[in-house]
Amino acid sequence: MPTPDDLTPQYQAVMDHRRKGLGSNATAIKMGLSRSRVRVILKNLATRGYDVGGVSPAVPIPGMSIVKTTVQTDATGAVVNEWRRWVPDAADVEAWISELEARVAGKCPKILPPKGCDDDLLLEIPIPDHHMGMLSWAQETGNDYNCEIATEMLQGAVASILADSPKVGKAVLVVLGDYYHSDNRAGITERGGNILDTDSRYTRRLDLGIHALCNVIEQCALRAKIVEVVVISGNHDWHSAKWLSRVLGAYYSKSQNVQICNSPAPRKYIQHGNVMLAYMHGDTMKAAQFARLIPAEAKAMWAATEFRHGRVGHWHHRSTEEYPGIVVETLPTLAAPDAWANEHGYLSRRALTAFLWSAKWGLRCKSERSPQEITARLPKTTRR
Repeated sequence: MPTPDDLTPQYQAVMDHRRKGLGSNATAIKMGLSRSRVRVILKNLATRGYDVGGVSPAVPIPGMSIVKTTVQTDATGAVVNEWRRWVPDAADVEAWISELEARVAGKCPKILPPKGCDDDLLLEIPIPDHHMGMLSWAQETGNDYNCEIATEMLQGAVASILADSPKVGKAVLVVLGDYYHSDNRAGITERGGNILDTDSRYTRRLDLGIHALCNVIEQCALRAKIVEVVVISGNHDWHSAKWLSRVLGAYYSKSQNVQICNSPAPRKYIQHGNVMLAYMHGDTMKAAQFARLIPAEAKAMWAATEFRHGRVGHWHHRSTEEYPGIVVETLPTLAAPDAWANEHGYLSRRALTAFLWSAKWGLRCKSERSPQEITARLPKTTRR
């Protein structure tokens, strides 16, 4: 445990006022500080393991660190309860991921590249905001959604797109963030602390998400000479996306025609001849800023291409904006709205969108699959 000798006089004074039962406002007034400054000090103290609530000491948990402490006070400002948020230490997470990589390394099935592929063509299938593990109840939101439905929608949509597509030189699957609905078993978002409606056990959600993604990767490998997989983090699954990418990379490490992009960069770029494709989740900047950033961040690719398109998820609706030199498209999602989205009226039309590109001439066609079409095209034996 840390000792008072570690503290500056200002930090010690804030601690003393808190132990007397003063709230943030009263502490700020007595010390002549802003309320926000007091809150920053309290947050830093809690992160370092100090008891800022006056209720109980922060007992260290091996392998875990405090990132947030929530304090409940009564009408007089006296502390009556507190809640600490713990997260795994980076070193322990790294050890777990490395062990998982070792267990699955090179165990993917052998899939021979198909014959008769057109090397000029690239099939792009972005997967935005699939929210695997989200639970939605039709009587409350208008649509049911759970792990089984999410799996059925993704696999059915990709199967339908591939059935209507020619054999291509390359297929690109881009997980555009928020593939998983929750990043932890508590079902709470890391940044906002929002409580999420989740389906089933945490490990089961992870397993079903991996199986569904491997299924669509291997579907694409039957119709494309090369399959490239890009995984981008979202605000719901920042940690999960990182390990998902690395585990897929290990699993397909011996595959001759499946390539996993393991770059930790928040934005990704792909070039196909005269075509540039740019990707981000969309929670950290708007489309206009993304459009301005791309030529600075990917100078060589920008200069070498004529047809430039950006893809954005996060917002769960479709929109297209053209900027100098590039078109940025926000894509819809197959996921149903959860209770929070339904309550706030976020009810955009659901779909998975795919694009067929020529390396020389740019966009050949764009195709969407709605949940209704996916369900109608499923084999009768598998329909709900």
